[in-house]
Amino acid sequence: MILYHAGPVLIECFHQNYGGVHFGSYDSAIEAASRKGPECVMHCCEVNLGRIVPVLDLGNADAWEDEIKYSSKYGDSLEYTNKYEPSTSKSYVLMNLELLQGVKILSTSVLNTRKRA
Repeated sequence: MILYHAGPVLIECFHQNYGGVHFGSYDSAIEAASRKGPECVMHCCEVNLGRIVPVLDLGNADAWEDEIKYSSKYGDSLEYTNKYEPSTSKSYVLMNLELLQGVKILSTSVLNTRKRA
């Protein structure tokens, strides 16, 4: 599946931070990155999500961390409809370290995330 991840730095290989990495649509990645600073690096990725566990959008890091600890026993990734980013596409948290290390980065680009008036 082709998904996007945006952040403040170029990523050459994905690693787990608190158990999972968020991926989603291009628009969702831009929206998430815009809350972190004026520029971001967009990563277009080919992702194998493995066994998917559907969940609700939990909204904050502590709740996500708890959900990841619980759900990692039952699946490789979480699927949710994003309540905080304007996209109709599903978003995902990839929790499985082996699958995460297998994410293929297809392209990257530096983007200005400042909202235009």
